[in-house]
Amino acid sequence: MQGRDPALAKFLLLNVIRIAGLLAVLAGIAGLGDRLPMPHWLAAVAVVLGVGLFFIVPMFVARRWQGRK
Repeated sequence: MQGRDPALAKFLLLNVIRIAGLLAVLAGIAGLGDRLPMPHWLAAVAVVLGVGLFFIVPMFVARRWQGRK
């Protein structure tokens, strides 16, 4: 049996980051719709941070991994 594949670990980490962003967006939307008991400002912050976590953070992480050889 061979060692662990580093590409699989990177793939899983990127997907965990995206899922966390998705959950933050969904929680924020639920908070804005008064489905979750949270202040509206906190729900709006969760939506904005979740969108950034879903779209922007994985690009920076992948770009940092490409720089290493």
